[in-house]
Parts: sequence; C-alpha cells; structure tokens
Amino acid sequence: MDWAVARRGQHPLFMTIVEVEYGDGGRERYFVPLALAGGAAAETAVERSRAQVLAGLTGARKGVILDATGDDLFASALLETLESDQLLQTKRGLLRSSRPSAFADVRGADPLAPRRLAAEQSNTSIAYGNRLIVKLFRRLEEGPNPDVEIGRHLTERTTFRRVPRVAAALEYVEAGGPLTHAAVAHELVRSQADGWTHALDELRRYFDDVDGRGLPSPDLLPADHALAIAERPTPPVVCDLAGAYLDSAQTLGRRTAELHLALSQDANDAAFVAEPFGRTELKWLVADAVAQFRRAADVLSRRGDDLPPTVAPAARGLVDGSETILRRIHGFETLELTTSRIRVHGDYHLGQVLWSEGDFYILDFEGEPARPLAERRVKESPLKDVAGMLRSFNYAAYAALFAHASARPAEFDRLEQWAKAWQVWTAASFLKGYLKAAADATFLPPDPVQRASLLDLFLLDKAFYELNYELNNRPEWIRIPLRGILELLR
Repeated sequence: MDWAVARRGQHPLFMTIVEVEYGDGGRERYFVPLALAGGAAAETAVERSRAQVLAGLTGARKGVILDATGDDLFASALLETLESDQLLQTKRGLLRSSRPSAFADVRGADPLAPRRLAAEQSNTSIAYGNRLIVKLFRRLEEGPNPDVEIGRHLTERTTFRRVPRVAAALEYVEAGGPLTHAAVAHELVRSQADGWTHALDELRRYFDDVDGRGLPSPDLLPADHALAIAERPTPPVVCDLAGAYLDSAQTLGRRTAELHLALSQDANDAAFVAEPFGRTELKWLVADAVAQFRRAADVLSRRGDDLPPTVAPAARGLVDGSETILRRIHGFETLELTTSRIRVHGDYHLGQVLWSEGDFYILDFEGEPARPLAERRVKESPLKDVAGMLRSFNYAAYAALFAHASARPAEFDRLEQWAKAWQVWTAASFLKGYLKAAADATFLPPDPVQRASLLDLFLLDKAFYELNYELNNRPEWIRIPLRGILELLR
C-alpha cells in the first residue's frame, strides 16, 4: 500500500508497507523492507538463507526478491536514514528520523558493523557494533509505539538509568494521517544474560543442591498471601540454597519500583500524568479476566480428550467449576480502591530484563503484543507489572523443574515441592525490594486488603492469558498456568 526507494543501483532497496486483509474483514499493516538481487548475489542469498527469499523475478531482470532485513546493505541504509535529517518520500506519505539529544553520545563516532539478531519473535532487531540495537516493528499500528514513547520519556525526562537510552526512531506518516513508528534505536547494553537465562542458571544449581534432600519442611511452603510472606524473614535453609538469587530478586524488585516512580512523577505531560484508578478501570480489568477465562475454558472443553494426562484432571476441574470461578472473578468488582494508575511496562517478565554486573536493565516497553496498540498505551496499576514478574518466577521454577526431572521422573513430585519453595521465597524477596522502594507511592493501595486483592486479580488475569498462549503454542506447558490458577483460586 506504500513504498519508498531506500537505495538505487544494481542492488536496490525498498521500504515497503503491505496491508493484509483477512476473511473476516480485519486488516493489518506490516513493515516489509525488500531487496532485489540478481546473478551471483541472488545465488548467494538463496544459499545463505532460503527463508529470506520471498519470490523470484523473471523477464528482463532475473533474480530474487528478498526480505531485506538480512541484507548488510539494507542495515547500512537503515542506519543512514536514522542518522539523517533527510525525509524519505513514499508514494503516500513519508518516512523520517526522530533523534533525541542522546543520539550523538549513544551513537559514537566510529563505523558500526551490523549483525542481525536471531532471538526475536514479533519484531526484527539489528545490532550495530557495540553501540546500537535497532528494532523494526513488523506490525504497524497508528499512534506512538509505547517502546518509543516510554523509552524516550525515561531517557529525556527522568533520572532513571536502568533502561537502555533511546537514540532514534523511524516515523512513518501517511498524508493526513497520524504518526506511526516503524523502528526504534536503543543503546546496546552489555550484559551477561537476560533475566530468564540468569534465573535458569541459578535454578540448575538449586536443583542440584536439593537432589539429596527429602521434602521441604512446612515452614518453607507457607500458604499465606505473597504480600504477607514478604514481611517475614527468609528461612535459613532457603538462604543457604538460593541466597544469591534471592538478593538478585530483591534488586529487581527495587529497580521495578524505581521504574514505576519515574513513570509517575511527570505532572506536565498528559501521556504520563497519574490518574485515579476508579470503578471503570476495575470493571475493565474484571471484564478482561472474564474474557481470558472464557476463552481458555472453551478451548479446554473442546480439546479435553487430547490433553496430556498430566493436566487433564485439572483442566476438567477448571471447566466444571466455571460458574464458581466466574463468580469469584466478578467478586473483585466490589473492591473500593484508593490508588492511581500510570504508564507501566505492560508485558513484564524475566525475558524483559538484562542481568548486567550484578544488577538489572529493563527493556522492551511495547506491552503485550497480542493487544491493540491503543490498549497498550492505557494507564494501569503498576501491580500489573508486579504480577507479571511473579508469574515469571513461577514459569522459571517449572521450566527448570521439567529439565531437571526429565532424567528422574520418579522424583518429580518431591522436586516440585522444592520448586514451589524457590518460587515462594523468590517472590517474597522481589516484593520486599519493591515495597521498600515504592514506600507510600500513590499507585499502591494503602489498605493491605485492597493491595492483596488487586494483585490477586492481576495474577489471575495474567495466568488466564498464559493459559491461552500455551494452548495455542506449547500444549506441554499448559500445566504451569493451570496449576498457578488453581493455587490462586484456593
């Protein structure tokens, strides 16, 4: 539906925007940079990555059409566009670079060799030397992308420095239309691992240490609310087994609270001014949890006979208890909340943080990719992010458990109790760090019952979201959110 020539010559490059129309009438736009290659260059491209080849060319100009993001010439052209003040005219609008004041410092003066990063799902990232990482937003939606909007706000308007600075953004504007972000360039942060990998490394050591132990004692598996457990001292045996990671989790809790404080203190920018979390927002949250649950229950009931035996009984229990569960969810509507809502991360988990020199950087503020952009820009309670990280600790514990118990299946039940102990006290450490740093912030309900109930609602909503994701993508992992939901309901 729109395109511009990014480079001419024997190996031309195009910034292309395609529109997909679905059978149900829905439409989506995608950013698909294209390259043309002929002769030896085409043969090399086919040999190197057949997945990059989209179509063949016949006639006067034989060759192939490529997804240009794997092409070094495109990577260089993209960086030149971000560095330049020149507008790139498209057939229906323009592409332009927007650069905060931090650009020159982040970019540096040296030539930057590009390399495409492989560990992406919904977007494509290209690193430039050890200075920049540029993310292309593949699916385009009208309006500011939260990753650019929040990242730039933190870079330019706050003193919070545990996020990569935003260096530039590529903006697309169709004639007479709103701004759309096509790409963002961030400071490339040196790290030892992402938070998920770091947690799994620590859990491997943890499970090795508990191999020779019996069941954990009852005091290691308290049934109280996570916020209540966070007020207690950690048992010495847990400190001995997982003390290093408990310290890391507390640091991550502190950084998370500092992020929320930074996002709550601008009284001049309407996009970031704190607003009351009222009954309307509470009803929207309950409605979302209900919709997520109904969707999951419907799939579970239709696929009941195909579910693995490890989850079939719990899945039947969830479906059979639907009416009771829905009443429980609707019960949250009676909460009388005294709190505020702000911009939040929106898709917070261990994969969204980097472990660097004993501390954390927080990144990727796009929000949940399955939700429309307008929803991802809505202000919410920061307890949504807290719930996301608590659920991520649960995922990490079970992912490590599955790996460790695969060679000793008879030990699964005993090891599962140790996985729960790790999760309980890791969550407590995270909450200790968070609550101490957040202190009396207005975005936390001051009443402990309000605070616990709102966190529970976010935890349930997130677990239902996870269950739908696993049903569509990783059926063997259904038991993680399923068990989490049942524990929350109990």
